[in-house]
Amino acid sequence: MKKLVVICFLLLISQSLWAGFMNNKILYEYKGAKLSAPILSNVLLIRYKPTFSATKQKAIGGISSDYTIIDKFLDESQKIRNRANNFSEEKLKAIESAEEPLLRTFIIEYKRNMHPIDYARKLLKENYAIEIAEPYYIYQTLAAPNDPMFIEQSVFETIRAVEAYNISIGSEDIVIGISDNGTDQSHPDLAGNIAEPKMALIMMATDM
Repeated sequence: MKKLVVICFLLLISQSLWAGFMNNKILYEYKGAKLSAPILSNVLLIRYKPTFSATKQKAIGGISSDYTIIDKFLDESQKIRNRANNFSEEKLKAIESAEEPLLRTFIIEYKRNMHPIDYARKLLKENYAIEIAEPYYIYQTLAAPNDPMFIEQSVFETIRAVEAYNISIGSEDIVIGISDNGTDQSHPDLAGNIAEPKMALIMMATDM
């Protein structure tokens, strides 16, 4: 459940920040190959190293003059200790540990006519104060099952079922044969969805 909340939180942040870059082109390829997700042109997500405060002035020089910090990923005012909460001290420290790298993460926009992947590599090579530089991906929600126990079943993540659902959520025309003498035919996922034996045999014979 916690993982799902974090994913939803990051997705909402991504979508809200993306709304501020509507004038940027959306790129779907890099050197002729399709990207796993579309990205914005001239926009990167960067994270400074923990020592950034000590090297801030040096980090501003060189290639950094080509880009402008547009937004913070997490503002100081949004820190857990600056908001009303009833967490224990142990829980607060765990949340602060997760917040720390987000406080060093920024959205930048650059001027050069370069693909974001190339610019990210150049930035990492020439600016030692930067820990992470990557394209700004536009993540999209995928189709998901309505199973209330879905998040408690790790096997679906292992077999990447959610990604598959985005391609196809199945069809009533498809019959799956299962050889198992322990099937609970009254299970909510199966009741009403089990093909009649004769119909199943006819369909199997037709496909042979």
